[in-house]
Amino acid sequence: MNSINNPVLTDEALRSLTEHWRLIGQGASVPLRRNFEPMSIPLLLPDVCLIELTQPERRFRYRLIGTRVAEKAGFDATGCYLDELGCGTTITFVIKLLQRCVDLRQPVASLSGFGTGGRASLIVRRVFLPLTLGRGAVDQILCGQTFDQNPQPMPSGREIDRSSPMYMDLAASSPDAEHEYFDL
Repeated sequence: MNSINNPVLTDEALRSLTEHWRLIGQGASVPLRRNFEPMSIPLLLPDVCLIELTQPERRFRYRLIGTRVAEKAGFDATGCYLDELGCGTTITFVIKLLQRCVDLRQPVASLSGFGTGGRASLIVRRVFLPLTLGRGAVDQILCGQTFDQNPQPMPSGREIDRSSPMYMDLAASSPDAEHEYFDL
């Protein structure tokens, strides 16, 4: 993981959460959920969500939503399934990232910019970190999510390459949004 060149991990809170996840993993590719103690990261909790994968239908449900995430969303989605929150491009994008995190059994990060004229009025950075209950499969995802509302160009360090397989062009239904993801 190269946080210097990754525009998601330039965010201190997300970098700290990712480092904490690696620490609790004790070398395992997917840390045990029981090793994650939320009170060990009290300053990060407002930016954290815990998402569970329900079986056999492979749906994602918010078990916990951080206060800052709920505030930015305008509501607390704790207990809600993501696919019940709407069918917009951002929800679709997030579900695809969660599925990728589960299937690859590795962290995934994303960067989304919302705005007009090539300037983002809101930048959302997310990191998805897989957890297991001990059966080997990914059962839960620890998610960190931060928001930057300062109008600015999309973050440099890596320009969005629309030809890249890591760029999901969702402009057809959301012309003012750009999304990119990174395997960590």
